[in-house]
This record gives sequence, structure tokens and C-alpha cells, in this order.
Amino acid sequence: MITIDALFQSYQTAVEHYPQAPALVGPECQLSVAQLHNKAQEWLPILQSAGAAILYFHPSCAFYSAVVAGMLAGVPLILLDPATPVPERLNPLAYRVLTSPDLKEQASRLFPEHSIYVHEAAPFSPVGDHPVAPAPPTQAALHQLVTSGSSGQSSFVTIGRDAVVLHAKEMSFHYPYPPYSLNANLTRHTSAAGINGFWRVILSGAGLIFGDLKQESLSELYQRLKQHPLHSLQGIAPLLEALTQIIPVGEGFFELKRIIFGGQSLTPTQLKKIAAILPEDCGFSFNYSSSETLQITAYSDPLQTVLARSFIPCGQALPSRDVRILGSNQELLPLGEIGEIVVVAEHMALAIESPTAAERFYTDPEHPQRQVYHTRDLGRWNEQGELEYLGRLDRQIKSKGVRIDPVRIEHALETLPNIEAAVVLGLEHHEQTYLVACIVPVSTVEESALRERLTGLLPTAWIPHFWFLFDALPLQSSGKIDYPALKKQGQTRLSKLLSQVENPPSVALDDQLRQLWSKVLGYAVQGENPHFMLAGGDSLKANQLVSHLVELGYGPLTVLWVAQHPNFKTQLKALQNKTLQDKTQQNNPPTHPVPHQTVLPQAHEKEKILQYLGWV
Repeated sequence: MITIDALFQSYQTAVEHYPQAPALVGPECQLSVAQLHNKAQEWLPILQSAGAAILYFHPSCAFYSAVVAGMLAGVPLILLDPATPVPERLNPLAYRVLTSPDLKEQASRLFPEHSIYVHEAAPFSPVGDHPVAPAPPTQAALHQLVTSGSSGQSSFVTIGRDAVVLHAKEMSFHYPYPPYSLNANLTRHTSAAGINGFWRVILSGAGLIFGDLKQESLSELYQRLKQHPLHSLQGIAPLLEALTQIIPVGEGFFELKRIIFGGQSLTPTQLKKIAAILPEDCGFSFNYSSSETLQITAYSDPLQTVLARSFIPCGQALPSRDVRILGSNQELLPLGEIGEIVVVAEHMALAIESPTAAERFYTDPEHPQRQVYHTRDLGRWNEQGELEYLGRLDRQIKSKGVRIDPVRIEHALETLPNIEAAVVLGLEHHEQTYLVACIVPVSTVEESALRERLTGLLPTAWIPHFWFLFDALPLQSSGKIDYPALKKQGQTRLSKLLSQVENPPSVALDDQLRQLWSKVLGYAVQGENPHFMLAGGDSLKANQLVSHLVELGYGPLTVLWVAQHPNFKTQLKALQNKTLQDKTQQNNPPTHPVPHQTVLPQAHEKEKILQYLGWV
């Protein structure tokens, strides 16, 4: 049975057994376990008389020592990152604000009604006596996190002391930190992944190597990391992938025992790049978690085993987590069915402050000691009993009455060898919704080839109208995709493209025909030789196309003309030939004028063409 004092007891054990083990290695300092403890006690006089406190630090040894001090004093802490905007709302308590000398002026402006404390003690104490403070008062809350929010809306999540202890114990089965080992965590210090990782390492008598990519470059961080014998390395996929770009050929973390991913989905393409800087016998772990639940599932395997997989799962539920897949009517879904991931457990967040907290986080009516959390994530259980994360529930798109799942489109795109990452958005223009694929290509990609590949995998209505290329997708400080920023960029591109279609300049025949296709199909048609049907055409749109062509003077045409000339190049050639014939007839009029006739195929050929195009 976990008690509130279990965290203190676990910490006390680490201090007593491993006082000289490395605890923290950062850009500005290195501390042993005993030194970290001594530094934490220097903060105690400030905290012991406080009801709560705000920690406003860049990643630093001072920040982590204050975190330990809060735990020793039994004072809940709000962890704020100076690299991100401060939330508009803070719980109206008389907080004390702890910060560093370089942030004192900034903190004073942001928190004018709070007491600001800057602890400028002498250099960190050497290894020596390290009295352990008395057991903390009965206080369930450990700290409060400010989440970035997938929709752009932040929320406050209060984490309890017992939940952190349980988290550390459960994860030790998947990736233990041997005492005296050094383990690098590249996530932000105030995030759930960052602060949970700190406690996992410290309670094991191991050391944490941290960095601050807002203050130092990736190259500088790598130079520091390679000076130490790393046991494990944890980070989000985009950051670790970026790390591979600055590491010289032949270098890497070839003594590493385990690579740990989390924060968002990981694609096989990303993992293959990262594997180039890792030893072949490296262990692999991937975690699915949230600030509100801490860990939910974990997946571990040898790296070479994972590299052979076409999709990387989130793994199996931890023993303390009851993970369910629920349908739209809150019914429990069977194996393989896609639904919302819902977590039921005893030790999750103590409280959540957000606009949707009441409907997403509540007491389990069947077991009052447990809580229910609706993640708003989509997932399913595969045949191996592993959870597969399939994106956000609130990203569903409805276009022309058809409900579209962008996550399925993204997964289909990411199975293609030349696509590294993909996000599909539903963007509005003149009250019409367009599907836009934002992709990060590995190599040159052709829109027509992508459309053709997806046609066999997805319904026609799910094929994106636009394809926007990115060098990298925008990310939040937590490492998650910044959907609001990406949507803003996509909306700007879409409006620009469609304004060009709606107001075409005077152009040559091939450009004129492409603009007509774009007008009829509702998006800017690209590609060298697109197919009208595969590009989203149907009999109605074909009729609109020939009507526009007739208006431009290309003679009486029928829908069958489009069926006979389904590709862009064949239509262009037919129109060019017709223009040439018209000019020839003007220069050499026949003796007996003959009315224009459209050559029609035989009846069986008509049927075959129309069936091929799906028009009958």
C-alpha cells in the first residue's frame, strides 16, 4: 500500500546508500547525490513557511535542488518554464516565487504580487555530512504541471507524491537505472516526461544529464553528452532525429544500453535514421503517457527487433492501469476496433484545471477509489495485445457530408518509403472544407504518384486535395506537433493557392486547362499528368469541365470526351489538335461546309470507359 511518505522514504534510501553517486550533470554544474541533498536543504527555510511555491527556472541544478526541497518540505510546487508563455490563470494562493539571479527581473514583472526569492548561496557544498530532513507533513500534492495542450489550450495538472513513487517502481521493470549510471533526458525540465524522468533517476541512486536547447545549441549538447559513458538516452523522435544530422560520420552513442522514446508517435523511418548512431545491441523502449495519467503503457524490445516492424506500438498497459478502448456510445470495443483510449486507475492526477476537466476526468462510479481519464486519443489493441496510438479524437474532419479520419490517411502516407512524417488537416475556404496533407518528404515526391498510391488504400473522398511540403513540422516546447501553428501556416498557403485559381491571369492553353481542372475539382491541381478521376473527378465535374471548354470556344464536347481523354496530357493534346484543325479550316475552307461532329466510341466501348471511371 503506497503512503504519502513513500516518496520521502525512497529518496532517503538513495541519499543514505549512494551519497557519492553522480546526481546531476548540466551545462553549469555537476552534483553528487549528497551535494544535491545539501543544496536542497538551503532552500528549506524559504519553503517551510510557504503554502505553495512557483519554480521559475531554466533547466539547472538550482531548479532540481528546489524540486527536492519542495518534496522535503511538503510544499506543492508549480513548475513554470521561462521559455514558454506564462498561463493567464494561476491558482489565487499566496505563492512564493523561487528563481535564479538572471531571471529575477523577468519574474518580478510577471508576478508583481508575489514574493520573489533568489537564493544566491555559496558554491555547492562538497561531499560530507548530509542530514536528512524530518519526514514531510501529510501533504498529498507534490507539484503542479502546466501542459501545453494538443489544442493549444493549457491546463493545470496536480500530481501526487504516491503517484510518482508508483510510476518510478513500475517503470524500473522496463528500463532500470543502475546506481551510479548516467542517463540523459532531453525533454523539457517542467514537462511530465522531464520531471518524472528526474525522479526515476534520483530514486535509483543514478545520475541525470540534462540540457537546455533554448540556451545551448544541439552541437554543444552533443559535445557534452559524448564526454560521459551514457547508460540511457531519452527524448522525442524529432529531437533525436535532428541530433543525427549534427553527429559526424562514424561517431555516435555506441556504448549506449537503451534508447527511450516518448511524447509522440515514432515512425519506422525516423527510427532507422536514429539507429545509425546507436549500437546494434541497444535496448529500445517506447512509452505512451500523458501529464494527467503519468505512464499508461510501455513497450520494450531489442533495437533490431523494432527495426524489423512496420509499425511501432505503444506496448502493454502497466499493472496499475486499466486501459480501455471505447466507442462513440462509451461501449467497450473488441480487439482491432478503433476508439478512444480511456485510462482507469487509482494513482493518476489529484486534480485537473481545464475547460473540459469535468467531462474528461472523474471518479469511477464502480470503484470510488479509482479515477477515469478520457485521453481524447484514438487507438486500438492489436493481435499481440499491444496498444497502437492512432492520433487525436478531436481531429476528425467532415467534408461534404463525409466523415474523414485524418489519422488513417497519415498512417497510409507514412507507410510510403519517401514520406518521413505527415499531418492531414481540414482547412476552410469560402465555407468549403479541403483536405490538406502537410508532409515532410525523405526525397522528391510527385503528387500524382502519391494520389495513385493512396487510391488503393483509402476511399476516394479521403484523398487530400492539396500537398504542402515542409522541411520539418512545427513543434511545441514539449516536442508535440504544434497543430495551431501548422494549421495557420496551411491556411495561409491554401488561401494563396485558391485565390490564384479564382482569379486566373491570361495564360497559355496548358495553364488554362490546369486552371479549369482546379476550378472544377476545387483545389490547385498539380503534377505532370494527373488523371481526372483519380484527382477527384466524377460525371458531374466532367460535365462542368466540358461546359467551361465550350464557353472558351472549343466546340461542342460531351462527358464522353473526358472519358476518352481522362489524363491531363491527352486532353491538352486533343485541344491543341482541335485548335490547329480550326486554324487550318479557317485558312483552307472546304468547298462544301461540313458541320462539326464528335467521334463517339462504339456502345460497348462507352460502357467500358464509364465503368472504368466509376460513372455507371
